[in-house]
Amino acid sequence: MQGLEGAPQGAGVDNSELRDALYQAAFCSLTQSPGAHAFYRRQRERGIPHNAALRNLGARPRCLFHCLHSHVPYDERDAFPARQEADPP
Repeated sequence: MQGLEGAPQGAGVDNSELRDALYQAAFCSLTQSPGAHAFYRRQRERGIPHNAALRNLGARPRCLFHCLHSHVPYDERDAFPARQEADPP
Protein backbone atom coordinates (compact mmCIF):
# COMPACT_ATOMS: atom_id res chain seq x y z
CA MET A 1 0.00 0.00 0.00
CA GLN A 2 2.78 2.31 -0.91
CA GLY A 3 1.72 5.87 -1.52
CA LEU A 4 -1.10 5.81 1.03
CA GLU A 5 1.09 6.49 4.03
CA GLY A 6 0.73 10.08 5.11
CA ALA A 7 -2.39 10.62 3.03
CA PRO A 8 -4.68 13.18 4.66
CA GLN A 9 -7.49 11.60 6.63
CA GLY A 10 -9.77 14.63 6.65
CA ALA A 11 -11.07 16.17 9.82
CA GLY A 12 -11.90 12.80 11.31
CA VAL A 13 -15.59 13.67 11.44
CA ASP A 14 -17.83 10.66 11.92
CA ASN A 15 -21.41 11.55 12.58
CA SER A 16 -22.40 8.08 13.70
CA GLU A 17 -25.39 9.38 15.66
CA LEU A 18 -26.94 10.89 12.53
CA ARG A 19 -26.12 7.79 10.50
CA ASP A 20 -27.71 5.54 13.15
CA ALA A 21 -30.80 7.76 13.39
CA LEU A 22 -31.33 7.72 9.61
CA TYR A 23 -30.84 3.94 9.51
CA GLN A 24 -33.37 3.44 12.34
CA ALA A 25 -35.86 5.81 10.71
CA ALA A 26 -35.52 3.95 7.41
CA PHE A 27 -36.09 0.62 9.15
CA CYS A 28 -39.19 1.91 10.96
CA SER A 29 -40.60 3.44 7.78
CA LEU A 30 -40.77 0.01 6.12
CA THR A 31 -43.94 -0.86 8.05
CA GLN A 32 -45.50 2.62 8.07
CA SER A 33 -44.84 3.94 4.56
CA PRO A 34 -45.98 2.07 1.45
CA GLY A 35 -43.66 4.23 -0.66
CA ALA A 36 -40.65 3.47 1.52
CA HIS A 37 -41.49 -0.23 1.47
CA ALA A 38 -41.78 -0.20 -2.35
CA PHE A 39 -38.44 1.63 -2.65
CA TYR A 40 -36.79 -0.93 -0.35
CA ARG A 41 -38.35 -3.85 -2.30
CA ARG A 42 -37.07 -2.46 -5.62
CA GLN A 43 -33.59 -2.15 -4.12
CA ARG A 44 -33.68 -5.76 -2.88
CA GLU A 45 -34.99 -7.03 -6.24
CA ARG A 46 -31.96 -5.41 -7.86
CA GLY A 47 -29.77 -7.58 -5.62
CA ILE A 48 -28.78 -4.90 -3.15
CA PRO A 49 -28.22 -6.35 0.36
CA HIS A 50 -30.58 -5.47 3.22
CA ASN A 51 -28.23 -3.06 5.02
CA ALA A 52 -27.31 -1.24 1.81
CA ALA A 53 -30.98 -0.96 0.81
CA LEU A 54 -31.76 0.59 4.20
CA ARG A 55 -28.84 3.00 3.83
CA ASN A 56 -30.17 4.00 0.40
CA LEU A 57 -33.62 4.56 1.89
CA GLY A 58 -32.12 6.56 4.75
CA ALA A 59 -30.24 8.73 2.28
CA ARG A 60 -33.51 10.18 1.00
CA PRO A 61 -34.13 12.82 3.70
CA ARG A 62 -34.21 15.66 1.18
CA CYS A 63 -38.01 15.43 1.23
CA LEU A 64 -38.01 15.84 4.99
CA PHE A 65 -35.57 18.75 4.72
CA HIS A 66 -37.86 20.40 2.16
CA CYS A 67 -40.86 20.02 4.48
CA LEU A 68 -39.01 21.50 7.43
CA HIS A 69 -37.45 24.30 5.40
CA SER A 70 -40.65 25.29 3.54
CA HIS A 71 -43.09 24.68 6.40
CA VAL A 72 -45.00 22.27 4.16
CA PRO A 73 -46.68 19.17 5.62
CA TYR A 74 -45.13 15.82 4.71
CA ASP A 75 -46.88 14.07 1.83
CA GLU A 76 -46.13 10.44 1.03
CA ARG A 77 -46.90 11.03 -2.65
CA ASP A 78 -44.20 13.71 -2.88
CA ALA A 79 -41.64 11.67 -0.97
CA PHE A 80 -42.13 8.54 -3.07
CA PRO A 81 -43.82 9.41 -6.37
CA ALA A 82 -45.50 6.51 -8.12
CA ARG A 83 -43.31 4.83 -10.67
CA GLN A 84 -44.45 5.42 -14.22
CA GLU A 85 -44.92 2.04 -15.85
CA ALA A 86 -44.39 1.86 -19.59
CA ASP A 87 -47.55 1.18 -21.57
CA PRO A 88 -47.46 -2.19 -23.34
CA PRO A 89 -47.00 -1.88 -27.12
